[in-house]
Amino acid sequence: MPYIIDGHEIILSTSIGISIYPDNGKSIDELLKNADAAMYVAKQKGKNLIEFYTDEMNKKNIDYLKRESELRQAINNNELVLYYQPQFDLKTEELVSMEALIRWNHPQKGMLLPIDFINLAEESGLIIQLGEWVLYTACKQAKQWQNAGLPKTRIAVNVTTKQFRMSNLIKTIKEVLWESKLEPKYLELELMENMIINDSDVTKTIHELKKLGIQIALDYFGTCFSNLSYLRELPIDRLKIDQSYVQNIDSGRGDDVIIQAIIAMAKNLNLEVLAEGVETQNQLDFLKNQKCGEAQGYFYSKPISSKECENLLRRGNKISIKDATELTDI
Repeated sequence: MPYIIDGHEIILSTSIGISIYPDNGKSIDELLKNADAAMYVAKQKGKNLIEFYTDEMNKKNIDYLKRESELRQAINNNELVLYYQPQFDLKTEELVSMEALIRWNHPQKGMLLPIDFINLAEESGLIIQLGEWVLYTACKQAKQWQNAGLPKTRIAVNVTTKQFRMSNLIKTIKEVLWESKLEPKYLELELMENMIINDSDVTKTIHELKKLGIQIALDYFGTCFSNLSYLRELPIDRLKIDQSYVQNIDSGRGDDVIIQAIIAMAKNLNLEVLAEGVETQNQLDFLKNQKCGEAQGYFYSKPISSKECENLLRRGNKISIKDATELTDI
């Protein structure tokens, strides 16, 4: 039942973990520890639930702690690496940007993709440390390419919700740019659309980033079905059409109509548009016909190592469609 406090109705819910003596422990400490483990399972399942402790929960906790420890060691042991996926201007066919994508070169499991460890990083709080490493490494690499006389391109870095809400984000980015000596105009931060909706603090941060000269892109655009009025208020440079729409072009599901609408809206707002996940000639032709500005995807190139990226840049930033198949095999 709700509580009424100063005329306000307050509703409290509980997540409860239960352990039973003697099956789940014979000491107070052991029973409390196992009840705590069961409580966290109740929270993970949606909260406001009751969970009884099982041995399986303990196994999961041990596995979680092991993986968290491995990820901490990965940061300290230089097991993390960046791969880069090229982004191209569809009109000029020039390489205009590289999206930095993190990988974990695990000593036993080999090269792991973000899907294998980003959730762990989020839950453990390591995502802040990971995010700063990615930002600094990408900016430093971009400046190294420039110093080598290679074509100057943007470097795009994904920023998570937790990173973006850090009070010292602006300070951190200023320090990274100063240390790497990269001009702000060559850094693009990719934010998820759901991060910025109806949040005055986020809006303020985006304006501060633009004052620094940094470019802002909205990733996974079109997946939130939100009120789009915020696009008029925020200094955003680029919308990234989610690959789920691109991959359903010609499928009869109406995704091509959504893409047309996004491109038309962006043009009216003087925003650039980049399509993700381009894999076929038909998809590319459709995007070109709709005057989409930029694209990335396996049709052009898979994510590649920094060395392979350097080899690509040494060819000049003009890449013809004929070279696309060649690039994916670099």
